[in-house]
Amino acid sequence: MNDNSKFEQRILIILTVGVLSFAIGWWTSDMKHATNKIVTKSENVSDLYKDTFYPNDKIKVTCANKKKTIQDFVSDDKFIHWAPHHPDTTSYMCDISLQKITVLYWYHGQCGYDYFSYLTSDTTIDVLWSYRADCILNMDFLEKSNGVKKYPKRGDDFATLTLVNDTTLRVTYNFPEGTKKVNEIVKDSLFPTNYYLQQDK
Repeated sequence: MNDNSKFEQRILIILTVGVLSFAIGWWTSDMKHATNKIVTKSENVSDLYKDTFYPNDKIKVTCANKKKTIQDFVSDDKFIHWAPHHPDTTSYMCDISLQKITVLYWYHGQCGYDYFSYLTSDTTIDVLWSYRADCILNMDFLEKSNGVKKYPKRGDDFATLTLVNDTTLRVTYNFPEGTKKVNEIVKDSLFPTNYYLQQDK
């Protein structure tokens, strides 16, 4: 190998080493810059965490914020009951619970009426004046006119229960004159305007 060939070979080696050194230096500098931008600044790390999509976290947030419907309170197995704010003179329970095909009215611990019902929206249930009774009390005033012109008879659409929020049901009666008269007769809130969710103690 002559001197020119050796010289050219050295030059090629020097150039190759130089190019590789430059490339490694540039890559290292770029990585440091990127690393400093993302990792060394705590606020950037926090922002990066906040912007990252975690499917399970999103599902949890969505479920936690999901608005309840009236069906969430319908059960044949759990005792989810609602009651009005009773007056001091109360002698009836006046509690209700929403079941799959009926609304159970507890007039007394030994007197329950299952009024047939049907779901009309996410927030409403209609109650029919058509029922099954399991009662040892004399509740014949429920079937009488009690001196008013309009009172519910078998098969009538009696009332609409509306879920106002997670703890309140509002009742709209289709026979307000009749329900008001019953309340006067029993001196109690047998048919109240609002029912409130009762928390287990």
